[in-house]
Amino acid sequence: MLKHTRISDRKNSVAGNHAKTYLDQLKAKFNSAKVIKTLQTLRGLRVLVVGDAVIDEYTFCRRLGMATKDPIVNCQFVSTDVFAGGVCAIANHVAGFTGVVRMITVVGNDGRFKRVQHLLDSAIDCRLVVKGTSTTVKQRFIELDTSTKMFELTHMDDSPISGVTEKKLLAVLAKDIAWADMVLLADFGHGMITPSVINFLSKSGKFLAVNAQTNSANTPYNPVTKHKSMHYLSLDEKELRLAFHSRYDPPEELLPRLASATGCKAINLTLGSNGAIYWHEGKPMSVPAFMPSSVLDSTGAGDAVLSVTSLLAYKGVSPELLPFVGNCVGALAVGILGNKEPVRPQALYDFITDLLSK
Repeated sequence: MLKHTRISDRKNSVAGNHAKTYLDQLKAKFNSAKVIKTLQTLRGLRVLVVGDAVIDEYTFCRRLGMATKDPIVNCQFVSTDVFAGGVCAIANHVAGFTGVVRMITVVGNDGRFKRVQHLLDSAIDCRLVVKGTSTTVKQRFIELDTSTKMFELTHMDDSPISGVTEKKLLAVLAKDIAWADMVLLADFGHGMITPSVINFLSKSGKFLAVNAQTNSANTPYNPVTKHKSMHYLSLDEKELRLAFHSRYDPPEELLPRLASATGCKAINLTLGSNGAIYWHEGKPMSVPAFMPSSVLDSTGAGDAVLSVTSLLAYKGVSPELLPFVGNCVGALAVGILGNKEPVRPQALYDFITDLLSK
């Protein structure tokens, strides 16, 4: 029905003098074999993935026309697909590269999570804490012929988890934290990540990678600055601007403020078609985007970038290499329908080889 952008289509993704110059400079230091070997060293890394579970429901329809009695579009239902979103999508991305993942999340007592649990990678050891309300479902209505998102309906209770649920969650975290090499915290702002959870993880002594997502359901209540003492942050421009209520200041001026406010020395800022800025120990590095000739769906692309770059940050790879790989992951992710499937290692290897062979 809807398919990936082909590798051949992506060969137009480096058009522009800036991107070509950047790749020429990168190739002087890294060839594709070296980059791929670095990615392969992620295998066996024990990652504890923590965050809000989301069920993504895509309802496809065909537009029939305007209703005769109301100013609304009438559509014919075609089909519905369900994907594992939120922290589940992130765990799926990570599992492909490491093969060793434990995922801790809070789900409702409504049984909805069973709709996507079978979509989790077999390498994911799932730790579920059940709360007395519903699992978050984000239902998107898609016009089939144009792949245009027309409307989104969110089913959720985003109030903070109860004290009882929080106590259970902290007990699970305390049990599994010693196992992990690193922790990847995905805060979608839907009630799971309380101050006590943040405090526990920031004081755990483990390498901590974080994203606090800004979305239509939580704006402006989920600023990344509520997190402290993390080792790596990945966020987009809207999330950066929200943290400082800044609409017009250049990102290069906001990044040092974010580093100071959070204590984080490694921050990857994604800028969509404008590429990314990687702030590493006080030095900004601008990296162009490697966008495919057509974008299928940008939903989940930032989560894919977070997933892979967090692993590289833990490994301490070159600050020149991390944002390059991140932008390659982003280019692949926008060619996937939502969270239908993760960015897979072989697809990333092929894309990197293609870029660095030009």
